[in-house]
Amino acid sequence: MRDFLPVTREDCEKRGWGQLDFVYVIGDAYVDHPSFGPAIISRLLESHGFSVGIIPQPDWRDERSIQIFGEPRLGFLVSGGNMDSMVNHYSVSKKRRETDMYSPGGEMGRRPDYAVVVYGNLIRRTYKHTPLIIGGIEASLRRLAHYDYWSNKVRRSILLDSGADLISYGMGERSIVAIAEALAGGLAVEDITFIDGTVYKTRDRGLLEQNRACALPAFEEVRASRRTYAESFYTQYRNTDHFTADTLYETYDKKLFVVQNRPSEPLSQEEMDRIYALPYMRACHPMYEKAGGIPAISEVIRVFNKSDLKKPVGKFDIAVSAKTGNGLDKLKKLIAERSFGDIALDKAYVVEERHYAALLKAAKALKSATENLETLTLDIIAVDLKDAWDALGEITGETANEEIISTVFSKFCVGK
Repeated sequence: MRDFLPVTREDCEKRGWGQLDFVYVIGDAYVDHPSFGPAIISRLLESHGFSVGIIPQPDWRDERSIQIFGEPRLGFLVSGGNMDSMVNHYSVSKKRRETDMYSPGGEMGRRPDYAVVVYGNLIRRTYKHTPLIIGGIEASLRRLAHYDYWSNKVRRSILLDSGADLISYGMGERSIVAIAEALAGGLAVEDITFIDGTVYKTRDRGLLEQNRACALPAFEEVRASRRTYAESFYTQYRNTDHFTADTLYETYDKKLFVVQNRPSEPLSQEEMDRIYALPYMRACHPMYEKAGGIPAISEVIRVFNKSDLKKPVGKFDIAVSAKTGNGLDKLKKLIAERSFGDIALDKAYVVEERHYAALLKAAKALKSATENLETLTLDIIAVDLKDAWDALGEITGETANEEIISTVFSKFCVGK
């Protein structure tokens, strides 16, 4: 049956499914396309024989919103979506954004702040002992103690704040299948401590010794010292390669350990081809049609490749051949049109307010210099020219005072 995965009990009945193996709660609207992480994870599980139901953007103020499928046989999966929910909601100056590209019609407010933590606790209020696995960019970035730009605090691992049992971090294709098979084999979720690309919690120090885990500074130390935080981050940074990384752990209150296994092994080309060839609908769910669809999926360009070998079939925007070059110029033009709209690409544009102000300052100084060429001495005109030069230097970086540096860095989330 080629269709969207179930979003209601009626959808399950059409497939002949009773109790689902997994219920997947996501912060985005449901888009069944491989450019959306939850679609890949859910279709991959389906291809391995597991039944998956999707609860997109549940009402976090109503516990019933995550109960529509009942308790899953193996566990709940939670993802904040394709974007971190805080980045989705706020600009770097912490101003609320007006649109959500991953919600119906671009409507803002369809997911909570810190979505993974909120959804995890919502599930735990009803299903206290059901395995709960979190993943996606929001969980991955927060898998250990981390600086939270939005609250300006060092926060605990999201594993603890969400009430989850496991984090599937980074690229989760291998780890999610291994977790599913372990649960289906009857293994308790607290005993799943051996899968690459996962983070778990334990109080068993012997397990750390058995795995020769490398100790990171304790959470209390990281929170108290910026230097210690930096040292901990550097150790994590050095352990991001599957082939060389060690198991790492972080201590909380001297008795609880959050343990990060080494990253998952990268997928081979053949494995990636199989995953991206799964039966995605490659569209947003039809329940969003009245709202105007999902803006993020409208930006996708469907390319039919290898047009030199076979006649293009199915729905696509453009057919190309990487071998002959046929269609590539049209593809570049289409990308430009989708990216820039009616903007003329042969002209220069100012996109930063700071740059615009500097250009105005330079123009004003140059105007003053030209207007006074006949009446003032060259040394006085040189002052205007230097002002213009300095203003342009604020853009190129050739002149940068403390005020400019502070302005630039106030717009970047250095912690992330």
